[in-house]
Amino acid sequence: TGTPGTWSEAVSSNPADLFRHVLQGNANARPLADARIDIDGLQDWHDFCATKGFEFNMIRNQIQI
Repeated sequence: TGTPGTWSEAVSSNPADLFRHVLQGNANARPLADARIDIDGLQDWHDFCATKGFEFNMIRNQIQI
């Protein structure tokens, strides 16, 4: 997730990084500004997931409605 004001497009399986990517990544037609996201909370979540070894590696190739 990086520090406030920075964004790194790196490969990650950390759930917090992936969540931020959904909110701000290139695939989002209306990405949120950093000011609209709890960056400190995401960093805490990232650190928690890293400490516990939590990862998300599911391949999702279709949208279910």
